[in-house]
Amino acid sequence: MINNNEKIARIQLLRTEGIGPVTFWSIIKLFGSALSSVDKIPELSLRGGAKTPKQVFPKELAEKEVKETIEMGGRIIFKEESEYPRILKTINDPPPFLSVIGTIDNSKPTVAIIGARAASLNAIKFTEKLSHELSDAGFNIISGFARGIDYAAHKNAKSTISVFAGGIDVIYPPENEPLYSEILKKGAILSESALHTKTHATLFPRRNRIIAGIAQSIIVVEAALKSGSLITAKFGLDYNRDIYAVPGFPEDPRCKGSNQLIKNGATLLSSADDVINNINIFNYSENIYDDSSFENEYCNEISESDLSKYRDQILSCLSSSPTLIDDIIQQIGNSGIVMTILVEYELAGKISRVSGNKVILNF
Repeated sequence: MINNNEKIARIQLLRTEGIGPVTFWSIIKLFGSALSSVDKIPELSLRGGAKTPKQVFPKELAEKEVKETIEMGGRIIFKEESEYPRILKTINDPPPFLSVIGTIDNSKPTVAIIGARAASLNAIKFTEKLSHELSDAGFNIISGFARGIDYAAHKNAKSTISVFAGGIDVIYPPENEPLYSEILKKGAILSESALHTKTHATLFPRRNRIIAGIAQSIIVVEAALKSGSLITAKFGLDYNRDIYAVPGFPEDPRCKGSNQLIKNGATLLSSADDVINNINIFNYSENIYDDSSFENEYCNEISESDLSKYRDQILSCLSSSPTLIDDIIQQIGNSGIVMTILVEYELAGKISRVSGNKVILNF
């Protein structure tokens, strides 16, 4: 269990501009804790070539976030705590903590039901029936609080989880305010974004990965070829989740993405029984992140002379095309040196991380 000082330091670290979950966990692995790393961030950014030191999110603002979350009836749960969804720990970039209001029932398997915002009436009615029947069978229903399919899934579930892109206090779309209150009576609303964070497009993929990470199975009811639902399904495939899709009329643009999923191997879903009769017991032994493993995993101490020797060599390995970090480690031969230098370059704004454990050079 982590203490309060470490919790505040973790909030500081993750709320620092340019530090996402993957970088967060890399820093924790390098230094053993957030508390021992927050003071090192400015120096690391300068060593990576930043013109001015990166400023860490202030401690007083992290403490204010905790206080305001509690005042609204919520709490911040950290990955090591029992309320944190166990299945979410198995993804490669689990949120270090989540802001939560309501009650998460971790005793039930969770199924995501997602789809078009401008859904057809038939799709809405089917989703309402599906959500109700899966709830009766003992499933949590998770979705994203959007109009259309998400709304129908939450509304008709007996137990539900809603993942927000913005802060848990920011209701979007605003017309779903009555649904917000309903969800809190039968489930939870959660987010990795800070309180008061307004919903915007760049946050939706991050939200979608959490939906896919918590769900054991993902059902796509209606989805266009370019839609957030397909992004969620892609995350689900990466996380070895079961993917289901409801077939739709071939000429309807709202169904082209979900029909494509079926062509690509998703299970065709015609009723709740397709999920109920095929649910698998999730293998938690595949957990990528062991809670006890964050103690200087890469190395205890790396000298500045060693880092200086390899900085230019590592930079020469990178380009505007994604480069696999494992390939860089194989080239250099020391994971601690590689991860330290990559963190330096990322904090300095020289590189960015992309999916698949890859990095790209910023120009």
